[in-house]
Amino acid sequence: MFVKITKAKDKKYVQLVRSYREGGKVKHKLVLNLGRTDIKENLDTLRSIGEKLIKLVGLDLSKATGGTILNYGYLPYKKIWNGFGLPEILKQSSGSIEFSLNDPVFLMSITHLLNPSSKLKAYNLKDRYLGLPDIKLHNLYRSLDILAGNKEKIEDYLFYKNKDLFNLSLDIVFYDVTTFYFESVK
Repeated sequence: MFVKITKAKDKKYVQLVRSYREGGKVKHKLVLNLGRTDIKENLDTLRSIGEKLIKLVGLDLSKATGGTILNYGYLPYKKIWNGFGLPEILKQSSGSIEFSLNDPVFLMSITHLLNPSSKLKAYNLKDRYLGLPDIKLHNLYRSLDILAGNKEKIEDYLFYKNKDLFNLSLDIVFYDVTTFYFESVK
């Protein structure tokens, strides 16, 4: 048996329905109509029935917690990341640091793409990304310093990699200055 919500005109009804097989086909039979969802008394009755069923089954919901949703939607970005050779250029840019520069930079990049937030929040939510290596918070901040120091080298690498990857010819470059504010006095 299961609970089903059906619509009739502009009203919603809660029904208890039984499933059974007949001649190889699944059929449903209405066992009990529990009432409309917009009437408070019906909702109180449903809540009471639910509480009694929980006691009957012996479930202890006081210790129940919400599950964590793991995100693997970053995998297409990882393929693009690797296709551009970013792990190699980041390894060359990292110098003699004791952690992989690729891991925190990739985490910050996918966080920016999938769920824009601060570096601290990206660190706090890092375990939601299925299969990423463990990253320390101070490595996120240290990697920003390293990126800033190697900015031109990385930008040049990405420009030429993009140009080669897509067989682009460069005729003109547009620079976006929409974040600047200009004012003049006549």
